[in-house]
Amino acid sequence: MSMKLKVTNTRVGFANGLFKARAMEEGQQAKYGADFILGPDSKVFKQVEKDGTKTWVETTMKEAQLAVANEAWKGKGADVIEDLEGSKKSYRNGNKRKNKDGEIYEGYEDAWYVTAKSATKPKLFDRRPKNADGSENLVTEELGIIYSGCYVNVTFDLYANTQAKNKGIFAGLTGAQFVKDGDSFGGGGSAKADDFDDLGDGADADDMS
Repeated sequence: MSMKLKVTNTRVGFANGLFKARAMEEGQQAKYGADFILGPDSKVFKQVEKDGTKTWVETTMKEAQLAVANEAWKGKGADVIEDLEGSKKSYRNGNKRKNKDGEIYEGYEDAWYVTAKSATKPKLFDRRPKNADGSENLVTEELGIIYSGCYVNVTFDLYANTQAKNKGIFAGLTGAQFVKDGDSFGGGGSAKADDFDDLGDGADADDMS
């Protein structure tokens, strides 16, 4: 069983993975992906079909995870979830997301997050997902619109893998949409046009104060 979910107003962690696929270990398939950190303003929706029409209904990550697990393991979802190690669940405790020095990564403390991945490059949309001509308004890495620390809406398929070797509940990333800027994790971030004065054709650097 899988369930299509949309989480709104999440902060992106490790956003570089949205643009470049990488393998976690040698020999593994390279995948695109990122972390999506839930905050007080985040909401989770599941896609349902009623009378032939698809719509979004509010839920929680825990409810969605349990529903998928119960379907896959015949009503024993709660026990399976409890026994799974953290890396085998897409919904994770941010306090356990630590660097090599044992420090919790910025933005993760006392928060929960979803790790979503895909073997194919996900579509990344600007605030307006369509242009005036109806074409998709996609963003690229070079534009610097989506970065670690910004806020996005994200869609993914939550699914269970019942094979013993890869047993777990995972999120297959399908796309994300930029919502608003946030403080860049780790400082830095891409420069914006508003960071600079208009020098025109004759202004000199020494004239800037």
